[in-house]
Amino acid sequence: MVVVGGSSLEDVTRISGLDLHVAEKTIYGSFFGSTDPRREFPRLLNLYKRKQLKVEELISGRYRLDQINEGYESLLKGGFKRGVIVFD
Repeated sequence: MVVVGGSSLEDVTRISGLDLHVAEKTIYGSFFGSTDPRREFPRLLNLYKRKQLKVEELISGRYRLDQINEGYESLLKGGFKRGVIVFD
């Protein structure tokens, strides 16, 4: 299991110790993908350029810098989850 996302100090997760032992399960934490940006960003950019990484399909909305408040409001209301700020 990989634990992703943020939680508060009060959040508690219960997991069966027997299940961990008998099923040989492992728990990992992941902080921002646990990656090295200097290594991974060039690799991801290369995949994107070769059309092997479909980034455009992940973008649900585009906002100019002067629309940043609209984008944030949309996110808070449950609208666009993957909005990006574009600079023209």
